[in-house]
Amino acid sequence: MGLFRRKPRPAAAPSPAPDAPVSRDDVFAGGLEAVRPLLIPRLRRADQLPDRGDHVVRELGGGFLAVLGARTPSGTYFLRTGQMHGWGADPVELWSVGLHNLRREPCEVTVFQPGQGPVYQVKGGAWTATQLLRAEELVDVATPHGCVVAMPGEDLLVLHPLIDVNSYLRIMALQDMLPRLCGPQGGFSDGLFHWRRGVLAPVRVVDQHEPDGTPVHSIQGDAELAAILRTFGNTP
Repeated sequence: MGLFRRKPRPAAAPSPAPDAPVSRDDVFAGGLEAVRPLLIPRLRRADQLPDRGDHVVRELGGGFLAVLGARTPSGTYFLRTGQMHGWGADPVELWSVGLHNLRREPCEVTVFQPGQGPVYQVKGGAWTATQLLRAEELVDVATPHGCVVAMPGEDLLVLHPLIDVNSYLRIMALQDMLPRLCGPQGGFSDGLFHWRRGVLAPVRVVDQHEPDGTPVHSIQGDAELAAILRTFGNTP
């Protein structure tokens, strides 16, 4: 085939239980030191956490946020801000611990590189999309311009590092793939995003036609993405 190569990763762990609806008291009763090895962020859509003001979260943009919680065999329990303040804990330190623990989560990265720039498919457990928070560590190239990201399911993350002019073609290809990856229910997210410096900005491909009927495709995003694409020059 020659279209992809595999990067070795630990075998995927069994899918964890969903967010546990029961009391968090027992999980956090042991105090900060007992919880520290369990701390882990989880990626959520903002509409999935309407009371996010009561939780320890990071707003990522694009309608997404990361929520800090404790992973246990029975599920993931999101950390409340009141609990954090009761410990007198430094939120910056807690996020650092959570990201460290995220690196231990098993995932498998497959690199598809058919000539127009690499695409990295990340799969693993039920929370693989959260690996977005360490996207730069999962790719083989430097990413000063960030990545174009698709998260069609919570168990799947697709990354394309913005490298050169071929990114035009890759973004359009990802847009074409999204409906199939998301399925009829729309999946976790049916959009593309530009991920850079911890922020998600929506990206979309617009299909238009010139007066003579010639198809024209344009990529729309924020001003930062537009500036990056301009540095790459014209579409090959």
